[in-house]
Amino acid sequence: MKDLLEERPGFGCPRVHLAVQSAGLGQNHKRTEWIYYGNGLQLKKRKPKSIATKEGLTHC
Repeated sequence: MKDLLEERPGFGCPRVHLAVQSAGLGQNHKRTEWIYYGNGLQLKKRKPKSIATKEGLTHC
């Protein structure tokens, strides 16, 4: 799993799970999430987009 994430750092847990399944290492999605988050492999959270309004900028 770590090799896949080094190769594709933008993959989140659902895409990693699909890649693991397609590689023939079938396991439950909950198990994949447990390993993914347990090893500190979370993606960084995105900033909310700013929207221009008459009063000024606000977040979505």
